[in-house]
Amino acid sequence: MKVILLSGDQPDYSNELTSLAGVPVKSRIPLLGKPMVQWVAEALLQSKYVDHLIIVGMKKEDSPLPEHYPATYLPMGGSLADKIITASKYLLENFPEEKRALICASDIPLLKPEMVDWFVEACGDQSADFYFSVIEKESTQKKFPGSGRSFQKMRDGYFAGGDLSMINPKIAVEKEELVRKLTSNRKNFVKQVWAVDKLALIKWMLGKLDSKQAEKIASKALGIKARLVVSKYPELGMDVDKVNQLYIVKQTLEEQHYGSSSPINVT
Repeated sequence: MKVILLSGDQPDYSNELTSLAGVPVKSRIPLLGKPMVQWVAEALLQSKYVDHLIIVGMKKEDSPLPEHYPATYLPMGGSLADKIITASKYLLENFPEEKRALICASDIPLLKPEMVDWFVEACGDQSADFYFSVIEKESTQKKFPGSGRSFQKMRDGYFAGGDLSMINPKIAVEKEELVRKLTSNRKNFVKQVWAVDKLALIKWMLGKLDSKQAEKIASKALGIKARLVVSKYPELGMDVDKVNQLYIVKQTLEEQHYGSSSPINVT
């Protein structure tokens, strides 16, 4: 299986995280001697289901990844939707036998091969066009207290979006507007749901809509077969967007590899 790895490597990208780490782009932030993107790439390639990476937004000559990694580089800018669509076109042209592909963010360095395997297997027969992962509030806060994740209230719990998904590349190319809906902000998605099912949106806002009902609404709103995968691994949604999240990730990696971590002082 191929993975569209969204590196976010853009020359004009800069924020508090990159300034703190002294690197030009977030994917290069060092963690225990390796850039963040390498932790993610290693986990993906060690999965028993993954054999190639399509790295979007990074030039091969600028890549911090080892040269022997089975990877193709698409050094393009543009929106997230543009990157997914371009990568999907590349997949169809060069790997026409691939009916599904994973999409992964490069800022979830706590990803492990077994988590990738679990997600692929959780997608079952892969008959749906889009599988999106979500993480639960309770397990996330228990494992990563103070992470600052935002959760949406549903009737069967509180959920936040994960950073690993599976998509049908043919659908992504044939229905570009679909990809733009999938990657649009929450406000636009609410408008989509409102146009399809006003009662369902009201239930959602009141926390009276459960995850399975949301799955059906998403399928109807997007015009595809969508499936929601509730992850048993909070790491799938532990992306690094804030300084405190960077510290939490660094501490976790140190504990995993050294059995202890350095003191952390978040101000």
